[in-house]
Amino acid sequence: MAGHAQSLALLCRVGGVRLTKSKQSTTYAVRENEVGIKKAFGVDVSQDKPDVHPSEICSTCKKTVNRALSSPEFERCGGGCASPVEWSPHDSVCETCARLERSKAGGRPAKKKRTTMPPIRLQNASLIASAQSTQSSQTVSADESSNITMAASNTESTGALRGRAAQRQSGQDVPLADVERLATPSYKAVKALSPDRFIVNLSTLACSICNNVTDRAVESMCCEQSYCITCIWQWLATNASCPVCRAELFASKLARSSMRRCLAETAIHCDNYVDVFNGCKQVMPLQELKEHVANCTNTSKHTVTVATPVGAVLNASPRKLQGDVSERLTSCLVKKKSLDGVLEIRSRGPTQTWTHTTVPTVPSDTASQRTLRRRSVALETNCQLISGSVVGAVVQQAATLRRMDSDERKALLIDAGVLPRTPSAGSTLALKADLHMPWHQLRKLKVWLKDFGVHLESERKMRMQLDEHMPFNIVAELVPFSSSGSIQLRPMVTIPDVVGTVHHYLDQLEATRQLYWHDGAIPMNEVWVKVGGDHGGNSFKFSFQIVNVARPNAIRNIIPLVLFAAKDSAANLATALQPLASEIVKLQSTVWRDKALKVLLYGDYELQTTLYGLSGSSGVHPCLHCAITRSAMQQRGSAAEQRSLESLRSDNSAFVAAGGRLADAKRFHNSIRPPLLPIDLDSVIIPVLHLDLGIFSWLFDALSRDCQSLDAALAATGVAVGTDSASYVANAAKHQHRNAKLADLQRESAVASNLQQQLEWLAIHGNNLTPPQVEAATQGIQSQMQQNSRIRAQLQAETEKLTEELNVRGSGVHGPCESSLDMVLQDNNVCRQRYHGGAFIGNHVHKALQPAVISSLSQAPLAVVTQVERASPQPLIDNARTISKRYNDLLSQFAKCRRRYSSCSQMSAEDIQAFESDVTEFMATARKEVIERNMGNVTPKLHLLETHLSDFLARFRVGLGLLAEQGGESLHAEFNNLMARHGGIVNDLQRLRTAVKCHLSATLPHQVTLVPQRIQRKRKAG
Repeated sequence: MAGHAQSLALLCRVGGVRLTKSKQSTTYAVRENEVGIKKAFGVDVSQDKPDVHPSEICSTCKKTVNRALSSPEFERCGGGCASPVEWSPHDSVCETCARLERSKAGGRPAKKKRTTMPPIRLQNASLIASAQSTQSSQTVSADESSNITMAASNTESTGALRGRAAQRQSGQDVPLADVERLATPSYKAVKALSPDRFIVNLSTLACSICNNVTDRAVESMCCEQSYCITCIWQWLATNASCPVCRAELFASKLARSSMRRCLAETAIHCDNYVDVFNGCKQVMPLQELKEHVANCTNTSKHTVTVATPVGAVLNASPRKLQGDVSERLTSCLVKKKSLDGVLEIRSRGPTQTWTHTTVPTVPSDTASQRTLRRRSVALETNCQLISGSVVGAVVQQAATLRRMDSDERKALLIDAGVLPRTPSAGSTLALKADLHMPWHQLRKLKVWLKDFGVHLESERKMRMQLDEHMPFNIVAELVPFSSSGSIQLRPMVTIPDVVGTVHHYLDQLEATRQLYWHDGAIPMNEVWVKVGGDHGGNSFKFSFQIVNVARPNAIRNIIPLVLFAAKDSAANLATALQPLASEIVKLQSTVWRDKALKVLLYGDYELQTTLYGLSGSSGVHPCLHCAITRSAMQQRGSAAEQRSLESLRSDNSAFVAAGGRLADAKRFHNSIRPPLLPIDLDSVIIPVLHLDLGIFSWLFDALSRDCQSLDAALAATGVAVGTDSASYVANAAKHQHRNAKLADLQRESAVASNLQQQLEWLAIHGNNLTPPQVEAATQGIQSQMQQNSRIRAQLQAETEKLTEELNVRGSGVHGPCESSLDMVLQDNNVCRQRYHGGAFIGNHVHKALQPAVISSLSQAPLAVVTQVERASPQPLIDNARTISKRYNDLLSQFAKCRRRYSSCSQMSAEDIQAFESDVTEFMATARKEVIERNMGNVTPKLHLLETHLSDFLARFRVGLGLLAEQGGESLHAEFNNLMARHGGIVNDLQRLRTAVKCHLSATLPHQVTLVPQRIQRKRKAG
């Protein structure tokens, strides 16, 4: 079946031809062209099965589909690949697999080389007259084997006349008797048999000189052509060359021919045959003709004309012409007198001009470019003949254009490329949105294009069409947000009608055939909608994405619902998102075209914990999905109570009732605020991007710490980079001490952030507490903040002192082993952020987990140690080998887990079971090699991987790559570009609203289909 699936992927759905999979070629999905395929070919592909029908069509069929969709008067024909193919399931004699094997041969069958001159069926009038004078009578009876040929056997051919005119030397170098001994025995009166009597075409049995049935045949050795002995002997009397190939030919170079045996087996009608209605209908081999005629009971006679002169043929009535005499005569005249496909016939009146026109087998609308060029040349030739000259042809073509209707003439010139196409309002809007072009720049472009004859639609019409396709309301207002410890008015843009907006986009996706259920990964009776957000570029963006499209994480599938220019603190999120809570409840309960809407929540882990009211990942109960403690996470197999919306609300109510003091948060599972969104925790998407970042950074930090210990041991042997080994060891120790202080400072900063968020929450949304409770909670938080501030100031001073002593400026001291890790990352283009503690960039984790990069990273410290193998003691080398193997195993096992959970395809029960087995193996190695060696602790992200990720995959049966959060994060760069493009708008609120509206216009499904497909540039090798 794997080979069958590969065959389906390489064949066209309509014509079954082999698809070309290269960068220069393009294929097209069947699901995106269902309407066009049905109109162009009459094929309904809506019920196609993935294991029976191919999923793509070729570019030739796509052209036919485009013509069918663009032309209302399109007539269905065999355009494209040919007639549609009927597909069947795979079996032992699968036609689909056989079709692919046949297509691998490829190429066009080679044309057979012509070895004979085209037969001329009729000689000129003088030859016919001379042949007629040798005949004894004009009519003979059928019993006498009548001769019905148009010329006598000794008639000279056109080739013989040309040879005699050339006055060449004679080729008769041996006597005729020697040649006659080579000739095959002749059937009696075979020259008198009409070619019309034979059932098959006698061109292969005809003499190449007289074009009649060969009598007493001999064969030339140069081209193996057969001739009558009398014909070739007369030819050689004046020529020493072959009549066909013009090679040197003498009588001594003739050989015996096998023509007699071929003639003997050739089927022929009886002598008493008249036509299909009269006479004897019997057909027999030529060798049995004589015996049959002797015993034939149908003795009806028929009289024929022998060697009819040309004049008699031309003057005779068509009914009196025998066989295909008129066709043969016409063919002979056309071939003789035509020149370059043009035949001129002089008469008493004006000279008649006839041109050759081939009856087309393929109409021009589906023909190839080569065929169109050939037909254009034929039309130009005919136009010049009709018009009398080249100049007259130009005048005639201009007159033809003037006779057309103005719209028809304009459409013709546009199709010919003479006049530029006039873009529609929708196409211009798609251009504006795709290029992030403000209206004033579009006006400038309109002026430029007008000078080149391209007229764009009016701006008023484009704005009206944009409002028509974007019917939802966009609200822009100044809202009080917490910023830098104070309340300030900041711009916020929202779309209040969430349900109507989602339904509007679904309707447009359905109309443009863009909905896609990912080959069964999403149930056919469900539509998945992701909601979530992220902070970046000085603003927070909360958006929704429809998963039922081909590329759910593309920037054109991200529709912002709320956007405000402030930090994503708990108080600010509550201010912006509380009005949307009721809309999300409605969205979860609505049905779109008999399909249920399933709402999922995406975002990074910090945002998720904030939205559900937890104190963050630094609390005693850091997990969003269960109430496990941080200490219990370190134990293998620890179980805890699962959280839910009801349990979160209950814990928060108890926390508020107890006074709402942040110091008491651990008693209530760190639920210090009510959940902001009514989305169940089972529908919260585990953040795959931040899961990758967190776990890989954890492994890399552990590897760095082991490298630091290697550097310290290496320095103790006197082989360090520095000049003084003791100084290097002391600096390395200070460096480790400084890193520990930095980690403590980072942890205290996270605590300070939580305290500040809770203080802002009490100030803005503390109305569910009594004033004494608010005052008590505020005082407690302020006291904790003062204590935290003192701790952070002390840590900051110690860190700065260590930094000054080490004489570094933010980069730290790195030994040779630790530095080799950064060199490996740079060589493989794995980038880290300059700030945020040197965190990795999300998409670069994929590069870092490639097998080659894993091998280079794990082998880097061993390579440094072995470079100084003579000076390094054996225990140090063994330790380096152990570290290399340890982290090669850890990184490889994590990469294996990541490949499974980050896929975009459907996951079966066996896939999930294999994933659980891989996670168990990885966590066992991590606990043994890192955690038990005190090189790291189990973080919340490791806990998510070990405990909750397999349950999520089993619940949705699809990889996290389809539901990842990187789509929402890519919105930041888009809005940074839009805000810069609209920098001419002074008012911040108006500029933000314009940027949102510009992005929304680019996400409208009907405009996405108008954006041309970009051609990927070839990357230079090396």
